[in-house]
Amino acid sequence: MPVTKTARRALRKSIKQAEFNQKVRRNLKRLIKQNSIATSETDKPSLLTKTVKAIDKAAKRRIIHPNKAARIKSRLAKLTKTHTENPTPVPLRKKSKKTSRRKSKP
Repeated sequence: MPVTKTARRALRKSIKQAEFNQKVRRNLKRLIKQNSIATSETDKPSLLTKTVKAIDKAAKRRIIHPNKAARIKSRLAKLTKTHTENPTPVPLRKKSKKTSRRKSKP
């Protein structure tokens, strides 16, 4: 148990902060789960933006690590990615013939 007055205050503060962090983590988990099981195509983009916003806020406040936030966002984007019927083809570059360079004599 804390001995001094400031230690008691610090304990109170850390308990409140831990509760807040847990609340944010639970909310993130709920949003991510909703995003992964979303069925309608019209609902997915709005849900994705809401989730990404929450993830960014949590990373900014250091509740989750920024790299973890990036990883989660990447996976969610991959899940909600819409595939087009006729994707635009990427033009291929023509291979240029390589010429050998002559070495100059010393």
